Amino acid sequence: SQTIRKVLTSILEQDPNIEVVGALDKPSLVEPFLQKVKPDVMTLDIHMPEMDGVTLLKRLAPRYSIPTIMISSITKEDGPYVFEALENGALD
Repeated sequence: SQTIRKVLTSILEQDPNIEVVGALDKPSLVEPFLQKVKPDVMTLDIHMPEMDGVTLLKRLAPRYSIPTIMISSITKEDGPYVFEALENGALD
């Protein structure tokens, strides 16, 4: 959500070594952004519009060597998604 993106951006930018170069609201915008900006690290949420973060990670991981951190509120039902994300390249 827009609120969570703003909160995460605010938290991350408190570290002077981190620059947030984008916060996208739809997975369909991610690949063109990666091609243009080439960020050092990417965060994804398990729950996103259009597709879940694990599906997006599976699509991107073979083409982009970018460390990815999955960010999500974890419920008991989300547990399998977390492990699947880790199995498909997420670092944490």
